[in-house]
Amino acid sequence: ATQLDIGMIVVAMVCAAVAGTMLPLTAGFLGDLSAGMNDPLHFDEVVDKAALRLTLCGVGSFVATYLANVLSLLSSARQARRMREAYFAALLRMDAAWHDTHRPGEVAARLVGDTIAVQDGIGEKVALAMQYLAQFVAGIVIAFVASWKMALVLLSFVPLMALAGAATTVLLQKSDGEGQDAYARAGEAADQALAAIRTVVSFGGQRAEGVRYGTYLAAAERAGVKKGVGLGATLGTFLGIMMIEYGVGLYYSSTLI
Repeated sequence: ATQLDIGMIVVAMVCAAVAGTMLPLTAGFLGDLSAGMNDPLHFDEVVDKAALRLTLCGVGSFVATYLANVLSLLSSARQARRMREAYFAALLRMDAAWHDTHRPGEVAARLVGDTIAVQDGIGEKVALAMQYLAQFVAGIVIAFVASWKMALVLLSFVPLMALAGAATTVLLQKSDGEGQDAYARAGEAADQALAAIRTVVSFGGQRAEGVRYGTYLAAAERAGVKKGVGLGATLGTFLGIMMIEYGVGLYYSSTLI
């Protein structure tokens, strides 16, 4: 990464933090609006004030989210391009013995697949992580300012939600790694078959090569299915915890606030 890339990432993280803070602020403004509706004498004033705040939050969230995504994606694309150039240049410097011990098809698949994974991580995950972190911190602060007793009750569910999120992260990392390995082997098999297509056809090996290619794709499919099932289970658990937390908050709201 150059100094310009680092600067874009820093600005993107700041914008993502601003965008993440907007959602808890919007919830607080909506709460003030709901409370002000019980006062008919100042109803117009409350609605005008809430409308102005929500409009400013919407504009700020739009601008901050746009800058966070554009700058992070641009920086990640620039870095991924330089990674591919440096990786290819390193391959050209290797001697013949190194290439004899490494499969050429897998190297080509890795050159594309791994850099795309890095690019997606920098371009999407960094900004989202900062946005969610800012949203979490801002939500905690606003919750304690609004009602510290209710905030303490609801915070008891945070460890369970953290465990569900950690399980989701571990599952995604493991499944993505298995899928990348399977696709790399499948790419190598396809490259070998196409490079020696005359020999394959002359010996009638089309079916065998198809079976070999399908075996590697089946491994990638199993990794994808396992990823989908695990992700659905962990996200379902996460949403279930959130619904229980919401119910507990409604149950105790009349006594704690």
